Amino acid sequence: VLGCTLMVDCHEWWYKQTRLWESTWAEKIALAEKSEAELYPKCDVCITVGKYLAQDMSACYHKHFDVIYSCMSAALRLEDTVPEADFWHTYGIPDGTRIAIFQGSMTALRNLDNLARATRYLENEGNPERVVMVGWVNQSELLRFTVNADLGVLPYSAVDEYYSYAVPNKLMEYFEATLPMLYDVSMKEVSMV
Repeated sequence: VLGCTLMVDCHEWWYKQTRLWESTWAEKIALAEKSEAELYPKCDVCITVGKYLAQDMSACYHKHFDVIYSCMSAALRLEDTVPEADFWHTYGIPDGTRIAIFQGSMTALRNLDNLARATRYLENEGNPERVVMVGWVNQSELLRFTVNADLGVLPYSAVDEYYSYAVPNKLMEYFEATLPMLYDVSMKEVSMV
């Protein structure tokens, strides 16, 4: 109507996302599928967050999708955040303790139950008392936790093809902090990155 360029930046493929996370909401799934099929082909520019997602969306909508990976904002850059010798003391963790970190919400399909079971392999004795949940951390403070850890954990496991394309923000946060990462190879995009 206004004659301007229309661009869509898809962090998710909503029809598949809704089908995965809200599988009982048939009307919502159908609405997402219909809306995306109608709107994406009308866009002048289509962008998404990963190679595999772009390939499938391009094929589905007969419209090219470019890829721009998520990145840290300038305000959250690593050069302003350095490791702190006593950072973990606040949480009762002694000096010299090796820290494996998962940062993210505790929601479904995150494979957190298996992560909790796997702590016995990450710790000397597998004590639940050695797992610390710090609660909500503001994004502006999150990198402090990341740079003070020794290992970044992405516990996700691909429950379907779409989920294997996920590019979680924590991947880029761990990457920014140069943390080695533990992940499941079923996660295609994470494996490629």
